[in-house]
Amino acid sequence: MTAISDLITRLVVGQSARIGALEVFPLFHPSDPSGNSTDLSTPYLLLADALSSGAARVEEVSEGGSVPTLRLLNASDLPVLGFDGEELLGAKQNRILTVSFLAPPQAAIMIPVACVEQGRWRFTSRDFVSSRDMLFAKARAAKAASVRASYRAGSCPDADQGRIWSAIDDKLNRLRVSSETLAMAEVFENRASRVEEYAAAVRPQEGQVGAVFALNGRIFGLDVFERPAVSAALLPRLVRSYALDALEIEELGEAQAPKACGYGVDKLGDFLNAIVAAHVTARPAIGWGEDLRFDGRDIEGGALIHGQKPLHISAFAASEVV
Repeated sequence: MTAISDLITRLVVGQSARIGALEVFPLFHPSDPSGNSTDLSTPYLLLADALSSGAARVEEVSEGGSVPTLRLLNASDLPVLGFDGEELLGAKQNRILTVSFLAPPQAAIMIPVACVEQGRWRFTSRDFVSSRDMLFAKARAAKAASVRASYRAGSCPDADQGRIWSAIDDKLNRLRVSSETLAMAEVFENRASRVEEYAAAVRPQEGQVGAVFALNGRIFGLDVFERPAVSAALLPRLVRSYALDALEIEELGEAQAPKACGYGVDKLGDFLNAIVAAHVTARPAIGWGEDLRFDGRDIEGGALIHGQKPLHISAFAASEVV
């Protein structure tokens, strides 16, 4: 836990940006306010960049495929960093990553995933491509809880597939989106113009290493990265993921707002302190490093640690997990 608490306790909270029901508080690391030494030309590639450049491929594990598992082939001399909730499009059905991982260079590894397109099981491509979107925040928080439960049961970091399908079906119904394959991607496509308005309203700032996200005045979650350049690359995806939940509140009214418990935006410091105080359990991560899981009493989520450094911390107020 020292690696997490050392980072969280040094974070500085900046001026928030607000659009609709979403408020985003930027987080900065005071030891490197300029971000000058933190560009993406460093020790790892981001999964989206590796896939677009051909440095890595993600494919089905076999011709028959396996819903909860894909194969990542890293042909690069650098490790590849993937993030929990990241969406992959193509092959037999669209998937999201269930945990963050650091794939070793010049290696093939199996990665845990979950389906976000229930009605398709046929090839549309041999390899996956990276999506601009992530699993929307409410489902991502629920996924984190199910991954923790799977770990506690002595299993792999599996997500509750039925719970994810139910969350996507609920989102389709609430936002009145029709999809033959019940695909999350079609929700984003249907609300693309509004989602992009959210993304445009929240721009990465110099030196920013993450953000705290609030829905309708309640703290919902946090994502923190090792360096500003990674935060800048992921922030638009994160904002879009929260935008879908914010749009529910915007379109359906206060009844769809997060329940009135947990942390208000005036208690942001308490939320950060709860992360520092939370008990965690460490396990070997997929690929390199350690996967840390919060205990779920006050904070849900986890962190990927490598070389004593948190590459990615994702945390959610447990009171907001449904």
